[in-house]
Formats: sequence, C-alpha cells, structure tokens
Amino acid sequence: MSDLEMSFDPHTIEHLGIKMYSRVANAIAELVANAYDADADTVHIKLYDKDEFKIIVEDDGIGMSFNDINSCFLRIGRKRRKTDEGRKTLKGRTITGKKGLGKLALFGIGKSINIITKKEDSDKQISFNLDWDEIITQNSGSYRPHYTIKKDELTNHGTTIILSTLKRKTPFDIQSISNALSRLFNFMNTNFKIKINCNDGNIIDVGQENKYDNLNIQFQWDMQDLCNEIESNYIRKCELKGKILSTQKPVVSDYRGITLYANGRLVNSAGFFGISEAPVALSYITGWIEADFIDEEAEELISTDRQSLNWDIDQAQELQVFLFKIIQLVTKKWNAQRKQENIKKTKEKTGVDIKSWTNTMPNKLKNDIEKIIEKVVEKPELDEEIASDIVKQLHEIIPKYPYYHFRELHKEVKQASESGYQSKDYYKAFLEAAKRYVNAVAKKSDDSLDGDPLMSKVFSEHNYKLDVVKRYSNNSKIRDFVLKDIRRGQMFLSKGVVAGGRNVLSHTEYEDLKKTELFTEKDCLDLLSLLSHLFKRLEESEQRK
Repeated sequence: MSDLEMSFDPHTIEHLGIKMYSRVANAIAELVANAYDADADTVHIKLYDKDEFKIIVEDDGIGMSFNDINSCFLRIGRKRRKTDEGRKTLKGRTITGKKGLGKLALFGIGKSINIITKKEDSDKQISFNLDWDEIITQNSGSYRPHYTIKKDELTNHGTTIILSTLKRKTPFDIQSISNALSRLFNFMNTNFKIKINCNDGNIIDVGQENKYDNLNIQFQWDMQDLCNEIESNYIRKCELKGKILSTQKPVVSDYRGITLYANGRLVNSAGFFGISEAPVALSYITGWIEADFIDEEAEELISTDRQSLNWDIDQAQELQVFLFKIIQLVTKKWNAQRKQENIKKTKEKTGVDIKSWTNTMPNKLKNDIEKIIEKVVEKPELDEEIASDIVKQLHEIIPKYPYYHFRELHKEVKQASESGYQSKDYYKAFLEAAKRYVNAVAKKSDDSLDGDPLMSKVFSEHNYKLDVVKRYSNNSKIRDFVLKDIRRGQMFLSKGVVAGGRNVLSHTEYEDLKKTELFTEKDCLDLLSLLSHLFKRLEESEQRK
C-alpha cells in the first residue's frame, strides 16, 4: 500500500484556501455538500467554544477507501463531473461538488483538519491529518499526511472531520450559522437532514424553513406561474422553479433579493439580476429560484466561491435577461397587491370606507382629499399603521358630508334634512326642515294657523304671541328698538322661509324643480343655516303674558 499524498502548488493552496473562504458557514457548507454527495442521510455539525475552539462535522455517507482518499479527496482541482462515474449518486442525487476545491475552504478558518472515514461494507477505519503549517512549507509541491488504519468490525460508515486550531476566538452564534447554512442550500428534506449544536447542547434542525422563520411574509408568487405570464423565447423558462416572497416590512439586508440554486446548492447569492434597487418594492422582496440546468452548462458559469454566476457568459446573459423580466413583473404585482391590502387594512383598522367617504364630498374637496389618500394609503411602501392613523385623523377632521357637518345645524334641522341632503335631493332637505320649523312654531304658540298667517300672528310687531328676545329685555346694554328689530326680523325671516319653500311648490312641479340649478347644494345649506338660527330663537322664546 502506497502513502497518502497531496500534490499542489503551495501558492494555489494559499489563494484558494485561506483567501477564498473566511466565514464559518461558507467553509462548513463545503463539508455539508460532500456529505450530500456521499449519499448521507444526516450530517451533524458540532461547534465548541469553551475549553477549545473546534468544529466537528459527522456524516453517515458511504465513506472513503484508501484509494478514494488518494485519488479523490487529496487531489486538488479534480473535475468531479468528468471523473466520477455518471452525474448521479447511488441514491439518485446530482453531484453538487464541481471543482474539487471545497476541502481547501477549511483552511480559511483553521489550521488543522483531522479526517476519520470508513467506507461502506469495509472493516477498515482510516484516519489522517492535514496540517496547514506543514503544507505551506512544502517546496516540493507534495504533502504526505500521517495516517492510521485500524480494524473496525462495526457496520457503521461515514466520515468525520475535526477542524481545530481555529482562527476564531469569539463564541459561535449558532442561530446565525444555522440561518446562513439554510440559505446556502435548498435540498434539505426528509431524505437529507442537517443538524447543528454547540457545546453538546440542544440540536437545531437546519431546514429550508429556517430561511424565512423570522420574516412576516405578506405575498408570495410561484415561479412557474410567473414564467407562464411572460412572453419570452427563453428556452429554459419552463425549467425554473421556486417562490418569490414579499414581507410586511422591509427585508433585512441578509435576506433581501432572490437566491439562485442549482441542484439544491447556491450558485448566485441574493440579488435582483441587474435591476437597480431603486424600486421601493425590492426592499420587500426575497425568495429563491431553482435552476438545475445551470450545472449542465459551461464549467466556468459558476464562480469558484459559488457566490455568483459569471454573467458575461452567453448562457448566463440569456438567463439574466429573463430573470430581469420576472423581477419587473413581481414589482408590478407587489405594487398593485400592496395598494389593495393597505386600503383593506385601513378600512379594518379605522372603520372608514374610503370610497364611500369621499363620494359624500363636493367634487373639488373630493379631488383634494383623494390626492392626499393616494399619497398615504395607496403608497405601497408606507406602513399600514401610519397610513391608518393618518386616515383616521383626516376622517375626524373631515367627516362624511363635510359641508353639511361644518354648518353645525340645529338638531331639529339636521334630523329633518339629513335624508334628503345625503341623497342629493337638496330642495326636499330644505322643505322638510321648513315643515319641521312651521310645526314647531305652531306647537309652541299653541296656534292652529299655518304658513304665512301663522308667522305674521305669532311674531307680529305689536301683538306677538312668542317673544324671542324676552330673556334679553332686562339687559341694560341692549336698547329696546334693537329688541324690537329682532322680533320683526324673526317674523319676516320666518315668512320668507314659507314663501321661498312651501309656497314655491304651489306653482312649480317638484320634479321639474329638481332638474334645474335654481336650488343648489349651497342654496340648501344656506337656508338650513337660516332655519337653524330661527330654531335657536324659537327655543329661547317665551309666551307673551
């Protein structure tokens, strides 16, 4: 049996190892991908930051033989897609590893890598160690790690990798690492589980749901439905899958954008495929797209660190053009749905039906209010709580039928005229209020006359039955002729209401009058205000003794 041997250019190792990966999650992701490719059911990540900083990654995959280690694991830059037999594992998984550089990622976060592995159906367990300080000092371009082989009759199989001598000296944020891993992969399901814990504490299951656990999702769109809405000659559009989501409030930067996966593994970090982030909608958009065909394209299509596609390549440019259209469509849908949702929520929170409310306003005021509402409620990016508060306050200031409301009509006038006014039957509104006044005068004066004769008698200059200024008669500051003029004014104004209201219908058909502009909304409000004044005087009046 020959020795284990790694062949390399030391400078390549340094560039692709330390300088390519510095985040824990990204480095661990390479081992998770290896476990997936090895047909593991479970990969368990154990973090330690107490007595010693170290990371242990265990999987129950098929493991490696001595020959596998030498010809595959220790070979830098091996193109697995060309050397592995077929593109599928025994469980039918598409191989995610592509360039044979993943193991170098570990040197970006630590200096010592201990590998323990046992091949399926083998009775030998192999253990070997890769030491960064030893590797980087090798001038020969080859490195022979120390290894041991021991007998293991147990049926278990798989690979354990222990990463120690870590550069990190601060505690692990297990939740943050879990969330980061969930964004780097899209193949977690019942057939492949990722588990993580720290210092042998509670185990967290890393799943696709982790990506959006803390997000308040408002709308979502299925990728296939979106693709079907877009007219395009892009030949791969039917192969795209996934979901695009929007949140109630702006998405935190780590989640903002659409992540692109191929065969369950990240190939382009979250972004908007060429659209600038100027549209407000993009602050609320997240999600993922599965484009497995990317793995079938040119080797150079995916960057080495798997954070982006090489968009200058023709195949990538064709995809980008189509995804650009997808984002434009989603932005349009978000604006429309968010606007309707804001209107709906505003009505629920305030009880104000905006359309019904503004329809009670005169045209000029209605147009002005609708412009304000459009800037507030229909502005999709405005928080619904703020929008609701503004609408509520605006409604309190300007209620339904604002001109009618602002006149502060006498309660009797309001009760009698309200129905006619709201139905825009302005003459009827005035006529009903005038009738109410005439009846009130007759009742208080205890007189059986009606109309003009009633007003002339009850408020006559000399023999009046009701004194509308009696309470002011002992006020030395008010002269007698002033009180006399007010009495006469009550009579003439009351007679005018009868003449201008009830008597008109003696000579004109009601329907014909409605069709003219002889009696407008403003005429109605002016006369209702007059009636309110007359009612006030009537309420203050006293029977003459």
